[in-house]
This record gives sequence, structure tokens and C-alpha cells, in this order.
Amino acid sequence: MKTAAIIGISHYARHHLLMALEQQLQGRLRLVAATVVNQEEEAFFCQRLRGLGCEIFADPAAMWEKFTGRVDLCFIPTGLHLHAAMTLQALQCGANVLVEKPLAASLAHAQQALSDLVH
Repeated sequence: MKTAAIIGISHYARHHLLMALEQQLQGRLRLVAATVVNQEEEAFFCQRLRGLGCEIFADPAAMWEKFTGRVDLCFIPTGLHLHAAMTLQALQCGANVLVEKPLAASLAHAQQALSDLVH
């Protein structure tokens, strides 16, 4: 079974969370880690995720500190301005990435992110 992490579970990210949970119910995926910056607002989902064995983190760096090399797929349904940096971090930690929106806000930003990954 593939392992997954998600960075963000609020607003539009909820669609990604529910998709991941559906795949978990079908035995295709196991959500092992989630970064939730607004844990008080998302207490209901944080509690449910913990009940499924998913660890909750306040920031992606803390999540990757524990889960580098242990996650097959990372969902990144965050704000557009965060996509490039979070995608690079997830890739460098060994995860495949599903980004909810474009990689970056501009072509130049995307090219810089890809250049950073190659170097």
C-alpha cells in the first residue's frame, strides 16, 4: 500500500483530503502525515486523522524531518505562492507530488524552482 502526506486540509484542500481518505478506505493509500497550520480551527479533522494513525504537524519541515524517505505521495493543495518551495522540499524528501494548482505564479518562478531542483 502506498503512503501519503498532505500539506493543508482547509478550504479547497478539503477536496484533496477527502480524496485521500476515500483511497485509504479502499485500501489503496495510507495517509501517514499531515501538515495543518490551523489545528484549532480544524480540530474535528485533526482528531479524525489521528484516529486513523495519521500524524499531524504544524509545519512541513517538522513533517519531513520525520517522514523523509517514508512517503510515496505528497498532496500540496496550498496557496499558489507556496507551491514551488513545498514541491521542491517534498521531492527532495523522496515523495512524488500532486500539486493542486500550477507549480508557481509565473514562468520565471517555475524555471527557478526547477533549476534549484536540478542543482
